[in-house]
Amino acid sequence: MLPRKLIYKVIFCLTVTFSTSILAGPVFGSIVDRVVAKVNNEIITLSTVKSKVDLILSRRDLSIPVGVKQTEKQLMQQSLDSIIDEKLQAQEGKKKGLIVKEETIEKAMADIYEKNNITASQFELMLSKEGHDLASYKKIIHDQILSSRVVQMELQGSSRSSNDDMLKHYNVNKKKYWVPSKVMISQIMFIKDKDGLKSDVKLKITKAREILGLLRSGSDFSDLAKKYSEDISGPLGGRIGIVERGTTLPRFEEIAFNLKLNEVSDVFQTENGVHIIRCDDVISGHFKKYIEVKSEIKRMLDFKKQDENYTDWMKELRESAFIEVKLFKEPSKRESIKKSNKKNVEAKLRYLKKLRDNKKISNQKYLEKKKEVLRKF
Repeated sequence: MLPRKLIYKVIFCLTVTFSTSILAGPVFGSIVDRVVAKVNNEIITLSTVKSKVDLILSRRDLSIPVGVKQTEKQLMQQSLDSIIDEKLQAQEGKKKGLIVKEETIEKAMADIYEKNNITASQFELMLSKEGHDLASYKKIIHDQILSSRVVQMELQGSSRSSNDDMLKHYNVNKKKYWVPSKVMISQIMFIKDKDGLKSDVKLKITKAREILGLLRSGSDFSDLAKKYSEDISGPLGGRIGIVERGTTLPRFEEIAFNLKLNEVSDVFQTENGVHIIRCDDVISGHFKKYIEVKSEIKRMLDFKKQDENYTDWMKELRESAFIEVKLFKEPSKRESIKKSNKKNVEAKLRYLKKLRDNKKISNQKYLEKKKEVLRKF
């Protein structure tokens, strides 16, 4: 199975939560449109790119790392690149003779219905209200499945890491597999009240020092904790368990990790209270054994190789294809002349849309005619 990152690169909305971003997919563009790229014999329209932007934003947790902001131009470019890759993959799938059976598409559609708790007739009705049809939507699903399959076929088995590779990675990056030391601690604690008086704190310190004296005289730590500690660990004899670095207050951590086995600390304060702690056990730091991290290393190396293979393969597809991009290009003189015909183009597109809305032509026919008009524009 391909890693999630690669799956995301080739397939977007087979089973995602149903939303307007799906309905506004590649075949459902606005009336006024223009060609922003060509991939061999196929065109990509501005409405397709904008729809992809909407889809990326709806699935932002997968496409964009947390905290990273992108401009509209960057999102448009990312979307266009993704669409170009999808078209190249689908074209490659057709070249290889891959076939997507109708039953496979129906299964994918059923999955969409189930995940979004709607029936097939409800879905068709929603499409119809938007002026679209099921056949066009299925075409999107068909191409996505085809893209996914050709990627699976191309990369299957191409990224299996050898044991030598994994062992080498372990030895070179051994410090990544270091497990820091831990300590097991018990405590006797007097809790500070947030709005308490300084005199109250002094009394708690005095009481803690009396208890420390008893401990120094040989009294049992657990018994004294049960009797005097105000912490929830008191009934347990003061046992608070394993303490790892970075998981508690700095002052508490400093004292805890400087104690020897069975050593009892002096009285000390933190923002939470007055403490006496004892080191019950020291768990030494150690490197994880290779056998413990072998599967983790394999997954990481396999993913890295697969991602590299995918990138190389897509580079080859792009280099061997005819790709023309003019998403952000300034209009040339020739394109400026074309602009003068914009009103005629818009009129033709409105006419085609009217024919489709009045069910004089199918949505599929509308899309074909629309592409013809845009190619000439």
